[in-house]
Amino acid sequence: MKYLLLIAALLLTGCSLNPHGSHVLVQVEMPGSLQKTITGLEPQYGCYFVHVAGIGIVPNYTLEDLGNHNLACLFRNLGTTSAFVDADQMTNDGVEIKLPVGSAAVHFKLLRISSSTGSCPSTLAELFSNPDLYDLYSYGDADVLALTRDTQVEIIQNNEGSPTEIIGACQAGGLGGLLPPL
Repeated sequence: MKYLLLIAALLLTGCSLNPHGSHVLVQVEMPGSLQKTITGLEPQYGCYFVHVAGIGIVPNYTLEDLGNHNLACLFRNLGTTSAFVDADQMTNDGVEIKLPVGSAAVHFKLLRISSSTGSCPSTLAELFSNPDLYDLYSYGDADVLALTRDTQVEIIQNNEGSPTEIIGACQAGGLGGLLPPL
């Protein structure tokens, strides 16, 4: 009986089907048709990132980082962001993000930053505090019911593959193209 309790305790505390413990790795991939669109973009430097929001997602930025921009217009909810990656990495490898296991109602949004500086901002605060240097575009979304293991997510394009400019639309009082159609 003692051994049975010991085995049960070890199984409950030390073993997991998830090799990363309390996190899962999510690989976000760009749809093939969108990859073709990227090659025809204006010559400005661009980089990409993924915004993730949902139950159990811990934000990696604050409302202050958004400056005077409306959170609901930009991202729907506070969330976390992936690293900024260049077009080559996004089209070839996608972007990987580590998220808490068990997160639910998870919303992924693929975004592109166009930059006249030839580089990506280092933080969201830098992006939103320099509207003359950067433009932000939404390419599409994906929703996942729950994150229980490492997975791949493919973004569903919005507006037939055309990016939606976000910051200008938000400043003009619109929704920035971020809310899904009803």
